Parts: sequence; structure tokens; C-alpha cells
Amino acid sequence: MRRSLFSLAHPAVIFLYFCAVIVLCMSTLNPAFVLLSYVGASALAIFTSGLRRYGKTCLVFIPVFLVITLANALFNHLGETFLFHAGPLRLSLEALIYGATSALMLLSVILWFLSYQNIMTTDKFLCLFGRIMPATSLIMSMIFRYIPLLANRGHEILMSQKNLMGDVPRKKLQSLSYGARLSSILMGWSLEQSIETADSMRARGFGSHKRTTYTPFSFGGFDVVALMLLAFLTIISLYNLIVARADFMFYPYFSLSLPHALVTTSYALLLLFPFLVELKGALSCRI
Repeated sequence: MRRSLFSLAHPAVIFLYFCAVIVLCMSTLNPAFVLLSYVGASALAIFTSGLRRYGKTCLVFIPVFLVITLANALFNHLGETFLFHAGPLRLSLEALIYGATSALMLLSVILWFLSYQNIMTTDKFLCLFGRIMPATSLIMSMIFRYIPLLANRGHEILMSQKNLMGDVPRKKLQSLSYGARLSSILMGWSLEQSIETADSMRARGFGSHKRTTYTPFSFGGFDVVALMLLAFLTIISLYNLIVARADFMFYPYFSLSLPHALVTTSYALLLLFPFLVELKGALSCRI
């Protein structure tokens, strides 16, 4: 993960930003705003994860996008502009556009969560919710930790089995048995590690008294300005998205009028807020 100035901000600023962009992304199906959201999510994903990982993610996105688009077009017969008609099968342009917009919105949300996972680390999550919800925040942090940990352990088990037994071709039943054995080893290893973790926490006095916390994050003047700016852009963008819903429709025919420049600018500034922070840092260093 690339280290950015935005990732050095207070966790409250980062959490508010991702909540705003994800909620706004799911609040409208306006194709113009959905496309803006996907571009912003892609830019941040490339910046935080790298172009190679983003390319691998897009390879998974392509079949998902096609399946959602075609499924809606095949099962939804609304729309006046028919592209294909064969018996009960009708394919309309409006249904294709609606399916493509819905798929693009879903992929945008996935990309936002990918960037959230890269920037909003476990210690930042605990900093925000450790005192308010200590048990819940601990469980969430452990879940986020065990997801990549299980993947790494599964890879280690697979490599160990290949080194011991060789990579020989197997029939279907043998492959199922082999997979079940690997899963059993992984679950046993994870349960053993969970028991050791629970014993260690009990030995350290977890739950015996009120928990004290230490956080390396300080809330400074930049964070105050960033929160105020984020709140302003979020309110303006939410209002504009609600008003702009009347500017497009999918059925019975597709119609879209381009949003006002002020609407587009406020939403684009919110989506590109991490890059504005990077620009501010670069200008400060240059000065």
C-alpha cells in the first residue's frame, strides 16, 4: 500500500470521508454521478493499491458487470427501444442501460471498500470506537485481521502438502477429499490459535476492569478544517443528488440531462478529496 498524506489524517476524517462517498454512491442511479463515483473510486484504488492490483480487480469486475447487465436486460422487458426480439425474449436499450448503471454502482462501492481497507487500518478503527464500543471494535479488528491471516495460512498449508505429497493430478472425488483435508487442517490451526489468544487475553486481565486506551493520533487544526470541508461538501452533494433525481429516467424511454456545473463540481471535489490533500501537501513542500 502506498503511504499518502490522507492516510496520516485523523481516523475521524478518513471514516467520515468513506461513509460520505459510499452512502452517496448508493443514493442515486443517475448515470452521470455513478460514472463520476466509479472514476473517483478507481483513481483512489490505483493510488492506494497500485495499478497492477487494480488491473487484477478489473479482470474480476468484467464478468460481474456483464452478468448483471445482461441479467437485467433479459428478465426486465420494460423500455420502448427494442434491440432484439425473439418470441418471449425481448432485449431493450433501456433495460441494458439500467443494468449497466446498477452494475457500475455496485463495482464502485466495492472499490471504495477496497480503498477503505487500505487506508482505515485496525488501529484507526480502534481509535474511533475503542472507548464507545470496546467489545464490538475488538471483534471487528480481529475479523479484519483473521481474513488475510486465514488466506496466508491456507497458502502455507497448500504449499506444505505439495512439498510432502507432490502436485499429482486427482480425480473429482480425490480433489474433494483433498480439499476437505486442507480445510480441516486450516480450521484446526485457527481454533488452536484462537484458544491461545483467549488464554493470553485472560492472563493479561482482559475484562477485569475498565479498559484504558492509547492512541498515537492527535486531532489538529488540519483535521478540523478537513472535517468542516467534508461536512460542507457532503451536505451540498447530498442535496444536489436528491434534486438531480428528476433529471434522468430509464423507463419507458431513457432520458438524461447533464447536471449543472456546480452540482458536478461539488460531487467531484468530495470524491477527489484525498487528492486535494496530496496537492496541498505538495504545494506546502514546494513553498
